[in-house]
Amino acid sequence: MRALAGALLTCDVAVKQMILAIDERMPCIIMDLDDTHMLVNSKMVEQLRTMLEAEVRFSCTLTAV
Repeated sequence: MRALAGALLTCDVAVKQMILAIDERMPCIIMDLDDTHMLVNSKMVEQLRTMLEAEVRFSCTLTAV
């Protein structure tokens, strides 16, 4: 077993579901801790943030139509 640098994320349940969906395409979650916390690969934090922002923008665009 090797050590990984992780970042503790705190988020609401809806955002966590989006991160779980991203994790299926691009593994980033080290450990799912509870409903609002997870440990993710620290090298992936910025990429996750960018992907989540894009998802929210896309969702808002669909809602506004």
